[in-house]
Amino acid sequence: MGRLGPLLERGRHGGWLLLIGSDRRMAQSEDARTQPHEVVEAVTAASGYRLRTRTLRMLADSFSPELAETFRARAMATVRRDPREAGALARLGLIVANAVRDTHSRMTCLRTLAQAHMVAGTFRGALRAADQAIEIPRELGDAVAVADLEATRIPILAHLERYAEAREAGRRALEV
Repeated sequence: MGRLGPLLERGRHGGWLLLIGSDRRMAQSEDARTQPHEVVEAVTAASGYRLRTRTLRMLADSFSPELAETFRARAMATVRRDPREAGALARLGLIVANAVRDTHSRMTCLRTLAQAHMVAGTFRGALRAADQAIEIPRELGDAVAVADLEATRIPILAHLERYAEAREAGRRALEV
């Protein structure tokens, strides 16, 4: 039956179907690798962040940088329409990026999370995410990514009425 036990049922196309309540979602198959978009569909079909994270952790064998990027891309596609959903998707991508220890995916998911917070109007959360994201390229010595993230911080700091810090971030971004 698979390593997930009674939660799985064989699907039509050789994959496994994950059973949560009466809902069916695609899960990791033992004989066919599940594509990142299938995992994202399975996780986002679950209602509520807690159930989504539980479903995602059950599919840990599917974790890859491509999966984190798929969550980030889905978040960017929904950021204007539903910034809270975009933030939740960016956090799910961040879980995957941390699990596979992919610094680039971690940085891009944090940046997307900052953008979702900005659109939602939660600027303190946006600043936290942007500050975490900017530490990654600083440690790696990637000046272009640092400048890009400094430019992301400028409107956040301005909305928080921290104008001197916003000017300083703009100056640092222009140095590159």
